Amino acid sequence: QTHLDDWLTEEQTKTLINRRTTSLWKLRKEGKLVFSNIEGSIYYSRQSILDYLNAHRSDRGRKTLGQKIIES
Repeated sequence: QTHLDDWLTEEQTKTLINRRTTSLWKLRKEGKLVFSNIEGSIYYSRQSILDYLNAHRSDRGRKTLGQKIIES
């Protein structure tokens, strides 16, 4: 079952992963982020963002962005 908390707005996603609209569009187009388009508003799957971040993470003793998403 999907909950509203499982989805982030485009603005939330841009802020969270420090990317611009064009970068998010490219990730959508490449199938790297799961999204939903409701009447022109884009929502991103929290899990797909976590998966993407974990696939590109760097373990240098810092808290990863994926951990920040889980804690929010």
